[in-house]
Amino acid sequence: MRTTPPIYKYAGMIAGFGLASLLIGFILLLAVESLRLASWIILALGILLLITAAIIDFRSVRGAVTGRRGRFSTGSTVMVFVFIGIIVLVNAISFQYNRRYDITELAQFTITSQTKEVLAEMSVPVEAKCFFTPSDPSGLSTYAQTLLEEYQNHTDLLTVTVIDPDEQPETARGTAG
Repeated sequence: MRTTPPIYKYAGMIAGFGLASLLIGFILLLAVESLRLASWIILALGILLLITAAIIDFRSVRGAVTGRRGRFSTGSTVMVFVFIGIIVLVNAISFQYNRRYDITELAQFTITSQTKEVLAEMSVPVEAKCFFTPSDPSGLSTYAQTLLEEYQNHTDLLTVTVIDPDEQPETARGTAG
């Protein structure tokens, strides 16, 4: 009768910790930018744990992969992981290199290079108080707010305060006078 060495009993638990570590590492990597180094360390730990579990119980891993069920499911599993990996990679790259493109015909959401220069040369803080009604039928207030937000993307010295004159008539009268 053959006895199983005690270390084989822990291979499943080690693999479980490895998978949990990978999941936590990916979540932290995508969600918390300040913990980027810790996320990579946790991901590396997860990979090491999975490799350790595979080495400890190699016969079970080989049997699961080369067995009848394993041969049919390995290809699907690899394709799913490759697809998820590509999605995660594209998502991580898009967070690092965030770029907006204005594809409207008249480039109505693009500010000119002269405006960018003026915003870059600002030396004193500027506060813009905007009086917009939410029920503006022309859409002018929405366009103006979008443009001001674009200005704020190019300078930290611009603050925008939106005031609804219908809801805050005292503020509107006090500012105008």
